[in-house]
Amino acid sequence: MLLARGGRKRGRKNSPPVNRVRPHDNGGISTSQEMTKTGEIVIGNKESDYVVLEITGLEPGGEWASANIEVHCDGWAGTMKGSFRKDELARFAQEVRRLHRDLTGVAQLDPTEPNIVLTLTGDGKGHVTVDGVARNNLTSGSRLTFRFTIDQTYLEGIADSLNDADEV
Repeated sequence: MLLARGGRKRGRKNSPPVNRVRPHDNGGISTSQEMTKTGEIVIGNKESDYVVLEITGLEPGGEWASANIEVHCDGWAGTMKGSFRKDELARFAQEVRRLHRDLTGVAQLDPTEPNIVLTLTGDGKGHVTVDGVARNNLTSGSRLTFRFTIDQTYLEGIADSLNDADEV
């Protein structure tokens, strides 16, 4: 089947888009509290600024998890691949749970292979700043530095998704 620009089938004037986005149960807004069985962790809101860590499987030996990483912030977007040691996501989940409980402090994901480094900082009022650095090639020196804010209500879902992904 050939597709014309805009995702429509050629030759049919009023046909629906082939690659239609289906609405979510929460009114069409995808939040950090959603996670697929593949190990997708959403930090932020997919209708705004966010980071997605999609755990795609274990590397040989079982100590490292492969991931697709996606960053969308302030009009910038990028994807890359990365790897996490199995315990790094669980440790970050514990820090995110502590941040959810206390609303102040820091939760940091600083993996051995730092394709993505994230720091979540609570202000004590329910606002959480997400600071990050994304690097596709660790040796080139190129990086995307970003910052956005999420609400503390996202933290529990993020922590749950991190724990679930660590078990993939």
